[in-house]
Amino acid sequence: MTAFYDGLKNNKIYNNNDLTNFFLSLEKKYNVISNVETYNQLVNFSQNKDVPIHEWFKYREGFSGKLVDGLIQDAVLCTDDIVVDPFVGSGTTLVSSVARGFDAIGIDVNPMSTMLSKVKSTKYSDKDIESVLSELNKLMTQKENIKTTGDEDIAKYFPSNNYTDLKKIYKFLCDIKDQKIYEILFCAYLSIIEPCSNRKRDGNGLKTVASKVTCVFECFSDKVHQILNDISDVSTNFNAKSYVFTGCANNICDYCQRIQQQTDKAIGCIIFSPPYANSFDYFESYKLELFLGGFIDENKGINTYRSTAIRSFIGGAKEQHPDKYVELLAQEIADSIPVKEATTKKKDARTRKVPQMIMGYFKDMEDVIEGCYKSLRTNGRCYIVIDQSSYLGKIVPSDLLFAYFAEKHGFVVDKIIECRTAKTSGQQTRQFPYLKTMLRESIVVLIKPN
Repeated sequence: MTAFYDGLKNNKIYNNNDLTNFFLSLEKKYNVISNVETYNQLVNFSQNKDVPIHEWFKYREGFSGKLVDGLIQDAVLCTDDIVVDPFVGSGTTLVSSVARGFDAIGIDVNPMSTMLSKVKSTKYSDKDIESVLSELNKLMTQKENIKTTGDEDIAKYFPSNNYTDLKKIYKFLCDIKDQKIYEILFCAYLSIIEPCSNRKRDGNGLKTVASKVTCVFECFSDKVHQILNDISDVSTNFNAKSYVFTGCANNICDYCQRIQQQTDKAIGCIIFSPPYANSFDYFESYKLELFLGGFIDENKGINTYRSTAIRSFIGGAKEQHPDKYVELLAQEIADSIPVKEATTKKKDARTRKVPQMIMGYFKDMEDVIEGCYKSLRTNGRCYIVIDQSSYLGKIVPSDLLFAYFAEKHGFVVDKIIECRTAKTSGQQTRQFPYLKTMLRESIVVLIKPN
């Protein structure tokens, strides 16, 4: 049996026997296979760091292009099938799809993500490349004469010269009339914001790391040339089209129907990695790009986007999940909080909100899975890359729950592929040693039957 099954049998992880037996039955029922050798490095973004197009923007939560290539091959698509990613992130799924001749739909609640994904998966002409270079030359010539006003609170995250020069670039870009040219240059601009700052994405936010960029305009020029080289070498050969929407994955049916009506094609494959049930606020990690990209300001803050996102973070709207096992899991965590607080003699306000987050998260994700089923053609496949998580030693087996929801809505669970051992905090593993071997990152493979 699996490490999860054995660990569940040999450790008192849940106090409720019904919950324990439920997860044991799912682990035994589904075809859970280990393929760590193949997938260990593919389910994270590190494999994209030196790959043309994928390397433009460092997106921590992404997976590799090679993973998508393999899943598309596994799906055995028809020539007129469409590939969909309802959590498009930095566009890896779209790039792999259009490079292989399949139209693709990408959806994300983060407008920065959809902008990057659109540029990465669009075919551009030699004329477009020449126009971008012409605009870049104008910027480099005019940079000393560009005036900016005001220093917002976010300026504290940057060396002062870097912040001023980024604002100059943004002001110049906003005057470009040609939408395609603007988008290519804007993609380059978004891609250099973190390197030009004194912050680095880490965990549930940003940590302080001094910027190594001493000349923002040179950094921008280098990024533009990198992008144009990749466009010339790779994306000019794209022979399919991507459709990118800024919106919530819960509305996947609406977006798919819109493109199906336009193209008269079918949804043959859905590939995605949703936010994990880890209470991370992914918008906080990208707040520099969102602010300096003009997506938010003092009046239109991050909460504008948080309110429509999958509730994987602390502070989402309250929700009661109709499934008793999700409620039991949330209750297990809630019952463990007083025990921790009695030991530490401190109120844990953050963890007190986790049970609420768990119910909201799985309600949202069940809705997404149901939408995937409705959108797919018969015999279409859905691949979900997901991490198990834990709170106070209580494991949240998201892969099993996703498979369970999928069956409820008509999917056949083909298999669950264990890709690598997942990690949790050192504090948790010291207190609950079984977490070192039990947690996993998986791919849940679903088929819509006849």
